[in-house]
Amino acid sequence: MSQVPPPGGAPPMGYSSPGPQQSQGLAVGALVCGIISIVSVCVWFLSIPLGIVAVILGIIGKGKAQRGEAGGQGLAKAGLILGAIGVVLSIVLHIALIAGFSFLGSKAEQFQKEMEQKAKEMEQQQQVDHTESSSPTTAP
Repeated sequence: MSQVPPPGGAPPMGYSSPGPQQSQGLAVGALVCGIISIVSVCVWFLSIPLGIVAVILGIIGKGKAQRGEAGGQGLAKAGLILGAIGVVLSIVLHIALIAGFSFLGSKAEQFQKEMEQKAKEMEQQQQVDHTESSSPTTAP
């Protein structure tokens, strides 16, 4: 037996026409900026501004989604979180690099002073050895 379609072109029961799609542009923008901010964490001049943009777009997108003006509340929240993490990681990484270089710089100066001191001691020892070898020795 085959099913007969409803007469008169009536829409099938249980289906409704799809409503207009809600815009998710801000949420997607926040997510993309947040991802790029995380990926470029070593490049602070790229990561920090993109992270800030992701946080701002995430806040605006999340607010619009809560008011029902747009969709993508989860995307906006993810972009906000990723943007914040990207900014924090970039700042922490660069502070650690600066501290590391300054620590290594002080150790390098200390090492250089030790080497200069050893070089002076060796030079003095060579002068003493040279004067002892050039002075005439008396035979008993």
